[in-house]
Amino acid sequence: MIPGAETLLKNEGVVTALRIGVDGIDVIIPFRVTKPIKREDIKLFVDDEEWIEFCWNEHSVLGFNLSPLADRLVWSQFNNRRFRCQYKNETTDLFIQAAQIINIYNGIRFTANCTMESHPPLFFEAKKYEFKLKCPECDPSKDGPAIDHLIGRLEDFKVMENVEEFWKSAKRDHSQFCNWIEQLINGDDFRLRTPSLFEIPPGKTSTQEIRNSWFTGPRIVIIVILLLLLFSIFVFVVFRLKKKRAPVRQESIELLPNPNSFEQILIAGGAYGNVLELVGHTP
Repeated sequence: MIPGAETLLKNEGVVTALRIGVDGIDVIIPFRVTKPIKREDIKLFVDDEEWIEFCWNEHSVLGFNLSPLADRLVWSQFNNRRFRCQYKNETTDLFIQAAQIINIYNGIRFTANCTMESHPPLFFEAKKYEFKLKCPECDPSKDGPAIDHLIGRLEDFKVMENVEEFWKSAKRDHSQFCNWIEQLINGDDFRLRTPSLFEIPPGKTSTQEIRNSWFTGPRIVIIVILLLLLFSIFVFVVFRLKKKRAPVRQESIELLPNPNSFEQILIAGGAYGNVLELVGHTP
């Protein structure tokens, strides 16, 4: 150790990406030191407020390990906050942007950037078995509680299972996902649905916008197929109706008159019977 050398390694101007919620990985605020130091000689400040409850491992030179208290901490306590370390008469600080990690189980993959009217942009990424949320523009005090609430909802197994089903479907839609995220932030709770063929995408208001969103390449093909199918059904129904209404040909059967209905005149008689003349009968 060189006499007069500083114990704290400087971090000024450094933006540190911190991953919160990762299983098996410690949450460490990386204030590095050149030698082991005692707990009572070092302090941790967050936006100039001292976090006195966090312990410094005297045998560590990596920084403050917050993992033992991670279950009591939330994303907004880290994101876009300035952390300052003070050791005797030395100080150094760093700016942290936190990424919240949520475990997923079925291995989906997607990215979504959600720009919302009432909240800063949110960035989502799912890769293998991790679902990541970031908000570089979030204000810790103003936006933090709402995003913490969103994270709490996404950590619900059924909600994340719904997200996995949505992104595995063939009709997944980024705008619908972002609209659902905004509703969750605002406290509404409803199931993320797979968009149907004729559903108007959120944000489409004008007739031209709706027309453009509907008549995309794949949808045009599906619409043409449906129209052809409907036309085939129409032709079949018309043919069947005409066949049922066609007249049935009936063959006429000529009935011979009954001989007993004519006037009879006796002409002759004999051992074998009488000979009669039928008046008006034509043989």
